[in-house]
Amino acid sequence: MYLEKRKLLYPSIAMTSEQLLSQKDEFTPIFFVAYGSYEKIQSVRQIESTLSDIKGTMSHDVYSNNYFIEFAECSVSKASAIQKLKNSLDVDEIVAFGDNTNDIEMLTQADRSYVTANGISDVKSLATRIIGSNNEDSVAQFIKRDFYS
Repeated sequence: MYLEKRKLLYPSIAMTSEQLLSQKDEFTPIFFVAYGSYEKIQSVRQIESTLSDIKGTMSHDVYSNNYFIEFAECSVSKASAIQKLKNSLDVDEIVAFGDNTNDIEMLTQADRSYVTANGISDVKSLATRIIGSNNEDSVAQFIKRDFYS
């Protein structure tokens, strides 16, 4: 179901892990995500060892029983994006929102970090404050309240 929806949105880039593995010599991925059962995601982890300068972050999906792993070229990350923003913009602070393992580096780089109530414990421990859950549009509500009032 997940892949079928993504194929409609991104027909030229959505592919199965088998398709990706069969084409790995034809391109250098910058970022990709694999999603599925724990067993399937563990089997996809083998990709990390076959690609140089690629790192993977595996996380449990807080909304389902599935897992996902995000692979990115080592210099590409949410944390590096925050550093680039800090270095290139004249801003007072960087605020970040997260809920899972893939957000940890980003949240530690932000000046203020907010984690949703349904986020995982390890991430909540990094938060400036815990806000409501994602199911309640809490990030949008927080931004509306904090930045526009």
